[in-house]
Amino acid sequence: MLQILILDDHKDAREALSQKLSEEVGLEVSALPASAPEAVSEALSASPDVVLMDTKTRLGSGLKLCREVVTEKPSVNVLILTSCASQSEIEQFDKIGVAGCLFKDLETSTLLKAIRSL
Repeated sequence: MLQILILDDHKDAREALSQKLSEEVGLEVSALPASAPEAVSEALSASPDVVLMDTKTRLGSGLKLCREVVTEKPSVNVLILTSCASQSEIEQFDKIGVAGCLFKDLETSTLLKAIRSL
């Protein structure tokens, strides 16, 4: 069972994504933190298999949050979910070791394939 933590500053987005993923066999949403400190704490202590993280958030710097999780818990796969990212931002995320960068408008099947490939 893959454990997933979802970080998004929009409650409705977190809950909708959680609902979709929870319906899938072999996936379990283990946390829906509402703040950056809570997300980092959960990622470091609970060690989910995957962190789905919106980096365009009022919860804190997406790059800083990713770096903290990837550095402290390299076994946790961080997938970026964003509505927009420049090539420079994608390169920065790649350099710190995130598992991938996906756009929020993707099909659910594409997200599931990305999660299961980790």
